[in-house]
Amino acid sequence: MPGRLGEHVTVHAKWWLWLAVACAGDATRSEDPAGQREACNRGDGKACYELGARYQLGVEAPRDLERAIAFWQRGCELGSAPSCGQLGTVMEHGLAGRTRNLPVARRFYKRACDGGDAQACRSLGVTDPDR
Repeated sequence: MPGRLGEHVTVHAKWWLWLAVACAGDATRSEDPAGQREACNRGDGKACYELGARYQLGVEAPRDLERAIAFWQRGCELGSAPSCGQLGTVMEHGLAGRTRNLPVARRFYKRACDGGDAQACRSLGVTDPDR
């Protein structure tokens, strides 16, 4: 199971990173992590998500799950559905030394699902205690 979870998280993050970079035609985002950091600091939740994905995967940034989580927390606060979904995954599975917490994971998944993240909607259903 751990291998499958890591694969799921990695595929999800890679897909969102690819999509974000492919769609980032405006001046607020850049493929350069420094440019994304500036955009995140200015309140761009998508840039925060992209930075988190870069740190999670080690794409043009060192692999660092703690930094990834910090960027996803900022992104979620700014309304980035994928950031909230990633935080749900972290809490559902107790990643990065966190205690597994399904109620918290479900809150993150719900917020992400409400924001249009289909993967988070699916995860919300899977973690439903009444299922």
